[in-house]
Amino acid sequence: MKVRRNSSFELLRIISMFAIVLHHYAYHGTFNWHQYSIANLPTLRINMIILLFGKLGVDLFVILGAYFLSQKSYSVRRPIKLVTITVFYSFLIFGLLKLLFPKSVDETVSQLLLPIPLPSGYWFVGAYIFMLLCMPAMNLILQKFSMKMLLNTFMILVLFWSVLPTLGFIFPGKPDFTYDVFGNSAGAYFLLLYLIGGIIQRHGLEFLYGGNNLWKMLIIGIIIVVLWMYLCTQNSFLYNHYNIFVLLYNPIDLFLAISIFIFFTRFEFYSKVINEISLSMFGVYLISEDSFIRPILWQHIANSNCFANNWLSYLGNALIVSFLVFTVCIIIDFLIRKLFGKLFDIVSSFLANLVEAH
Repeated sequence: MKVRRNSSFELLRIISMFAIVLHHYAYHGTFNWHQYSIANLPTLRINMIILLFGKLGVDLFVILGAYFLSQKSYSVRRPIKLVTITVFYSFLIFGLLKLLFPKSVDETVSQLLLPIPLPSGYWFVGAYIFMLLCMPAMNLILQKFSMKMLLNTFMILVLFWSVLPTLGFIFPGKPDFTYDVFGNSAGAYFLLLYLIGGIIQRHGLEFLYGGNNLWKMLIIGIIIVVLWMYLCTQNSFLYNHYNIFVLLYNPIDLFLAISIFIFFTRFEFYSKVINEISLSMFGVYLISEDSFIRPILWQHIANSNCFANNWLSYLGNALIVSFLVFTVCIIIDFLIRKLFGKLFDIVSSFLANLVEAH
């Protein structure tokens, strides 16, 4: 009998991806958030919060995936299917744009096929595939390490892959030193998120701060965000050097993501609609964050700079445009899955069998 998926987790998956799409509105839009401006200060603050939501969405999405993957056996079919779907979407979008709007794509053959035969680059997908390939080793660590060893590993990785790189952003310029010597990268950070999801799956909340302190931790996290945002927007120097909300690995987002994820583990319900929509979340990302679609969406269709002088209009437009993009992408992916879902399964299984045979 097929086990029904807890819709609380699927709802969190949907919210996380919407936060990522909303982040893309703020990050890739025409509003110049890189430049500190007293005239646009309220809008800058709203933009900072939206940017934070995007990185928070990434953390939650990966922790959620790891939460379930950590209790499953490894299958090479899983990363192969993700690669198959990514290649399909990337070439489909490239081909349609090349056919309908030739000037919108100008990649050479070498750029198209080398070093990876993929028109568009997806850092998130690349890091996620890397995490999937490391899944056997990560699950072995989760199974064999004692709780004390897991906690020590967690603290060490947070220090080297989150805290120190963030401090390096705040205090740059140390001669002959970069924080990537510690192995810091998107793929490495996803392994940290995998470890967190696996620990929560196997040992519950207690490894951090005890189950009864969740609300306190959420409130503390929100207070830290508000105070940090206020500090960053006092002048141009602080804004340029302390705006850590643009960083994937910043510890504030990580802290909030763990707390929010734990909050959602406390609920259980079932909704067929929510579960069906959640299946399209990777598709939403592949469509909206395609290298050629992205500038069309956020630079031409959505002109966020028009609302720079009014933070409420900026926020409203961000929510409306992001929701429309999110909804259209869900519909497109739903149709793609219904039309080509079985083909994806056949190709993935065939390639997985070839790999396992060798």
